[in-house]
Amino acid sequence: KGSFGYTQPLSSGNNFLQAGASIGFLQRSFNTALMTFDEQFVEDVGFDSELSNGERFSETSRVIIDGSVGLVWRGSFGESRKIDATLGAAVHNFHKPKEGFLTEAVLSMKQVFQGQLDIPINSKTILEPYAFYQKQGVQNEILIGLNFNKKVNKDCNVELGLANRMEDAWVIMSALQWGNTKVIVAYDYNTSALKSATNGRGAIELGLRMNFGLSPKGISIPLPISEANIPTPTPNYTSEKPTKKISEKKLYKDSDHDGVRDIDDQCPHVAGDFNNNGCPHGFKDTDRDGVPDDKDFCIHIKGSPEFNGCPDTDGDGVSDIDDKCPYLKGARESNGCPD
Repeated sequence: KGSFGYTQPLSSGNNFLQAGASIGFLQRSFNTALMTFDEQFVEDVGFDSELSNGERFSETSRVIIDGSVGLVWRGSFGESRKIDATLGAAVHNFHKPKEGFLTEAVLSMKQVFQGQLDIPINSKTILEPYAFYQKQGVQNEILIGLNFNKKVNKDCNVELGLANRMEDAWVIMSALQWGNTKVIVAYDYNTSALKSATNGRGAIELGLRMNFGLSPKGISIPLPISEANIPTPTPNYTSEKPTKKISEKKLYKDSDHDGVRDIDDQCPHVAGDFNNNGCPHGFKDTDRDGVPDDKDFCIHIKGSPEFNGCPDTDGDGVSDIDDKCPYLKGARESNGCPD
């Protein structure tokens, strides 16, 4: 299976359009020599594999090509752009691949639509209402829910959620995240036509998610107390003082003092929330040049506030996007080109 995606920043502030597609190959086969059929059964003897199975298979092996496409919009709105929003749609099995060997049965197209809002109540609390709809053939599913996300401290998050899967179940969810580990517990209360048989009882679901690496995005390693931002020894470590290396300073540097290290901080020069990758809610600085995306003319290229977030490669005072000779110093009157 292979997939690719593309992100296009939109001109109207902190808005992005993302498109993706995937294509996969599935091989199905079976061996009739390893199977038995009713026509091969002989009374008082058993199965005789030498007898004809009576079936007419046009093929016993097939390669199925399957594809999916999707589109997602992400943006912010509200006062000071505090509310983040996501809207998405996807289509799977769009060419309806054939899946049967004896019939012309095909895999029905599947359509998926979803949306979510991230509404900050304060610096530590976020409400996340969401809706999800999917349809395949004659079957469909609608899920509407609300999550409550509370930051206890910079390493700990607590989540509570309630959702309704229409005409099927109520879903109660709770989650605890500590550092790079998240534990999820959910329970489905049955409201479907089968509730009389199950007495309303549903299923308990358990989940465990772990991120391995130096520091998962959005979760910062606690900063040392030392003014030089160099780890200080504790009784659990060697009593030898650590060497003050530049790499260590860079590793633990936190320019805006928001508890998120610069190497993990998408807004290293603006204090923000670690749940928002070190940025204030509604504030994004993709290229980390100190210029917010809604004011940055070069969102994905690190530049200077002097040039609205764009670089000046040749240092001639003309921004690269306005410079017809970006690698040669020139005069502004000549559009950045030498005389």
